[in-house]
Amino acid sequence: KRRTLRPDRFNGTDSFELFHEKFENCSKYNDWDAEEKKQQLINSVTGSAAQLLYGLSHLGYDELMERLRRRYGSEEEPVSSGAKHQASQTR
Repeated sequence: KRRTLRPDRFNGTDSFELFHEKFENCSKYNDWDAEEKKQQLINSVTGSAAQLLYGLSHLGYDELMERLRRRYGSEEEPVSSGAKHQASQTR
């Protein structure tokens, strides 16, 4: 039997794009359905990211991830070093 991969934690200060990419890879490897993805996401966020999703467990995975993306994601994907620098100055 394959070993289950665990998603990283996201607290709102690390790269959202990196967290999202790794979370999606973990989800595919573990073959999670939509409900499992949602529950894993809710349990993977801490700090301000957890506060953002607090009370929103009635929403689906895509809606929750979109809220995180709007709050913590960069304007551009992939992130250029200039965009990272500008984003860090505006926070």
